[in-house]
Amino acid sequence: MELKLEHEYLADENEREEAKAYFTDLLGESSIKAINFVVGPYKNSEIEDELTKYIEFKLDVSNCDIYEKGWIFKKRTASFTLKPLQINSENMSLLADTFYDVILGFNVRVDVAEA
Repeated sequence: MELKLEHEYLADENEREEAKAYFTDLLGESSIKAINFVVGPYKNSEIEDELTKYIEFKLDVSNCDIYEKGWIFKKRTASFTLKPLQINSENMSLLADTFYDVILGFNVRVDVAEA
């Protein structure tokens, strides 16, 4: 499954490699950890199905929760808990690519943290 990206990168062409190194340092190389992949907040709930399908296609998701805040201007946040994975170059490269694909493809904020 591929996303149509208007641009290949946000700031510079090395950002995916830098994100891979950052996630490896953040999560601790050679460890096995569950990761939270949090997307949002976003207003447009119409992107939710495609967003969920894309992330579930790219990453090994064990759980997905959708939160909604606001009364008049509702904003939603999707939290994907990934199955525990080995923190290595290959997996962090996949995580970094998905991170930037989601940002560029859906124009949303993404956070990655240990579950």
